[in-house]
Amino acid sequence: MLRAAVLESLRLWPTTPLILRDSTADTRWRNGTLPAGAGLVIFAPFFHRDDQTLPEAHRFSPELWSGDRDDSDWPLVPFSGGPGMCPGRNVVLLTASLVLGEMLRQRRLTAEKPLDTGKLPGTLSPFHLRFAVRRG
Repeated sequence: MLRAAVLESLRLWPTTPLILRDSTADTRWRNGTLPAGAGLVIFAPFFHRDDQTLPEAHRFSPELWSGDRDDSDWPLVPFSGGPGMCPGRNVVLLTASLVLGEMLRQRRLTAEKPLDTGKLPGTLSPFHLRFAVRRG
């Protein structure tokens, strides 16, 4: 469950919101054609926060990550995807899950100013989060 919570946090507030790719074939658009080999910038939060496709777009919903995802699913790419996927993905998920699990096992954390559980903000500064920490 901690792995899903880490992935969901990255869906809502990606550490790398821009994905760089090159087109592999000519792509016809309404206003012209994008040639093969053209550079693209993909803004991941556009996919992650699309409330017309994801009913939970602006909510913390770790259950999105509980099953296997395939190419037919709406794209959620907290670590990019395909050949450009972050090589540290598994190390980050393992490390973050272990640290969070151990921290929650030993301490009780309470947000001093909880986030609104309605529509979560599009950006979040980790420098402004404050938690009260108590023993077990």
